[in-house]
Amino acid sequence: MIKDKALILAIVFLSSLALSIPIFAPSVRAQTPGVVCLAQPPASSCASSAPVIPGSVGSQLRVAVFIQNSAPLNRFDITVLADHTILQPSGVDLTGTVLLSPNILSECIGGVQRVSSSGCPSTATADTIELLAESCVGCGLTSSPTTGLLFTAIYNVVGSTASTPIGFQTGCSPSSVSGTTTCVTVANGGVPPVPETVHTATFTASSEFTLSASPTTLTIPKGSSATSTITVSSISGFTGTVNLSANVAPAVHHSPTATLNPSSVTLTSNPASSILTVSTKATPIGTYIVTVTGTSGTQVAAVQITVNVTR
Repeated sequence: MIKDKALILAIVFLSSLALSIPIFAPSVRAQTPGVVCLAQPPASSCASSAPVIPGSVGSQLRVAVFIQNSAPLNRFDITVLADHTILQPSGVDLTGTVLLSPNILSECIGGVQRVSSSGCPSTATADTIELLAESCVGCGLTSSPTTGLLFTAIYNVVGSTASTPIGFQTGCSPSSVSGTTTCVTVANGGVPPVPETVHTATFTASSEFTLSASPTTLTIPKGSSATSTITVSSISGFTGTVNLSANVAPAVHHSPTATLNPSSVTLTSNPASSILTVSTKATPIGTYIVTVTGTSGTQVAAVQITVNVTR
């Protein structure tokens, strides 16, 4: 009987002791989203509102894809979107990226595969620049918080505009932008992706004349040639002589040759035209871009023609 009472007292004592000890549960802090923004290089931070990035027709434009106050990362897949009749996608540059010894896994420029093991994503179009890159294996994550350049999107300015948006493509899943299909996915090996918000930009460029091409795509069997009509049109009554030149990229051995006839036109009240002839001869099979540039004094305009060389 005495033993039973002692056992009961011991149980009561231990129970009261357990209740008197406070229980501390670890607190879980929600991860604050960083910002992925578009800016004019050299950028050191994201603007509070969409910046206006100026340029001139016929020049090359570089747009910084910047990240600010983000959780650590080692990979991103981002698709930038702009009207290709104004900003023709040209390439990417990873110089200065926050990634550690980066590797490019997918690079699709204007819907054309440059680097990829499985082709361009379905969201890639003539208006997009898509880049999937990651730090080298074993390099680890970026610092916390991460602020700096992800990559630079490169465009050829081929049309004048008072205001053209530069933003991000949609239709991607998963996305770092909660509740959306925005094609901005930042990762660090975990699930879901690193949370981010996005800031876009606008572009402005002017000229007193424009260039257009018909057709804008030429498919040429190797060893053959094809033509496109280049039309030069006046803006706001501009008149004068416009000198035309053509450049082919990429520059490889036996690149296509591009000639213009005539190489200069005179604008009056009506548009003027020139015939672009592209010849392939021994050109390697592949995709090339011919940029036709028109200049008149300080005024410049340009248009691009895609050339697909086939067997």
